[in-house]
Amino acid sequence: YDGKQPAEIFPYWGVWIDPASADQAGMLQTNITTYIDQNALQFITGGKSLDKDWDAYIKGFDGLDLTNYLDIMQKSYDSSAFSKK
Repeated sequence: YDGKQPAEIFPYWGVWIDPASADQAGMLQTNITTYIDQNALQFITGGKSLDKDWDAYIKGFDGLDLTNYLDIMQKSYDSSAFSKK
């Protein structure tokens, strides 16, 4: 995959999450990652069809509070040294 890397990578290793939001962010991240992993396995093994089930898969993120997770991560990034470059 050399040469196929994204131009930019989110620096999650250097972003400090506010302790008031850390538990919630951790729970949301776990739920989102589990959802992605479970669905990826189903798409790979043929349990789900990319043509028929993709839209439902994307819609499933609504129930995972993805927007709130992204808000927490954005606020953490905005307060980090990375956003000041």
